[in-house]
Amino acid sequence: MVEVRFACIPGVPGVRCVLDGVTKYSDSGGFASFFGISQGAHSYSMTAPTGWRFVSGEDVFGRPLYTSGTTVIEWTLVPGTPWPEDQPWMMMLTFEEAAPAKKPTTLTISVYPTSGTPPYDVTIEAYLTSEGIGVEGKTIKIYKNDSLRFSMFTDSSGRVEATDTVTMVTSYYATFTGDSIYEGCDTGNGVGGAGLGGLGLLVLLWLITQGGK
Repeated sequence: MVEVRFACIPGVPGVRCVLDGVTKYSDSGGFASFFGISQGAHSYSMTAPTGWRFVSGEDVFGRPLYTSGTTVIEWTLVPGTPWPEDQPWMMMLTFEEAAPAKKPTTLTISVYPTSGTPPYDVTIEAYLTSEGIGVEGKTIKIYKNDSLRFSMFTDSSGRVEATDTVTMVTSYYATFTGDSIYEGCDTGNGVGGAGLGGLGLLVLLWLITQGGK
């Protein structure tokens, strides 16, 4: 009978370690020990605490360990010699600090007027929000016919505005690349009208030429 020791590297406390249905949590040094364990196969699982994620694991023979599975307490390298009772059967589990989840974002775009006799000016507005609140100080890029036309910072309401001149059938869409806090998003690559809500669609402006053609 031996000790099975979960070693949560680098000394991660609070890891939920389960062996044959018995649950323990790693201590301040990252260890959780189970005593009086027999030779043979044993089921295990572990769950990382908040702020950490499992990277990899291995047993004393270098065999991989996962978030759950079966560990087999083997003989030593000497055939017929059981694992020594004064040496723990090590379950070495490596963790790393998990990056905080990024906040979701939504980007909408509107262009008005949506038609006219060329050349004519249009106003382009884009809004960047996260959970319904405008996101300030972020770079929004607005593309015209797939070429970058404007790059602007959002105001306190998450809004950017630009004026442009339309001389041909023109499409606009906007993108936000994201950063360490917010997820990136864009207004899509479909064809539709302004004010579609959600992620929106690319805004396509049609020209009304003289003579109604």
